Amino acid sequence: MKVAAIIFSRMASSRLPGKALRHIAGEPLIKRVINRVSKVKKVSTVVVATSDSKNDDRLVEYIQSLNIEVFRGAAHDVLNRAVSCASYLGVDNFIRINGDSPLIDPELLEKGIEMWREPNLDLISNVFPRTYPVGMSVEIIKTDSLKKILSLTVDNCDREHVTRFFYRNPEKFRILNFESGRSELREVRLAVDTEEDLERIEWLFKEFGGLINFEMAAEKSLLWRRVE
Repeated sequence: MKVAAIIFSRMASSRLPGKALRHIAGEPLIKRVINRVSKVKKVSTVVVATSDSKNDDRLVEYIQSLNIEVFRGAAHDVLNRAVSCASYLGVDNFIRINGDSPLIDPELLEKGIEMWREPNLDLISNVFPRTYPVGMSVEIIKTDSLKKILSLTVDNCDREHVTRFFYRNPEKFRILNFESGRSELREVRLAVDTEEDLERIEWLFKEFGGLINFEMAAEKSLLWRRVE
């Protein structure tokens, strides 16, 4: 089975404004994410879903310069943006990728895709419960199930956090979760949400290279100390 990968990214961020285009070891964060996702053999297409806000015009121009397709939708209703993008692509299911995850491991994404053998599944996840580092989230979502959620909730948190409704109502869905076998890894941060995160992950790229896998990244990140 091949699936589309939808990367959710926008420039607005209260803690790290413009982070999508902030550089990590010489390349913008969003390009780092695209590079990793593009290595997944079972991905049929890679699309960046951003907002229709003028604040994201510069991001759109940059992504298009990479010859990557862009979909624009609601800025804050990310659930609606996800459903609209998947519908536009005409896909039955897709991988949801957070645009703040420059170390997302292609092998983990491949593993999630390979687990989709049951047509009645609604979601494959590795965060229910989380046993992987933050920044290593894998969620493969059935488009029809997400459309169902769109009609069931008007809660702002559900609409902002695409898969929250699944996890709050697991009895209503068929969710298949996979675990790392190392629950302590859930305490490790490999996503970029703050200036400190950016500095730590830039250090990882510079010290250990762009192909570092999640286990090595998690282990080595513990060695980093911020220089004040």
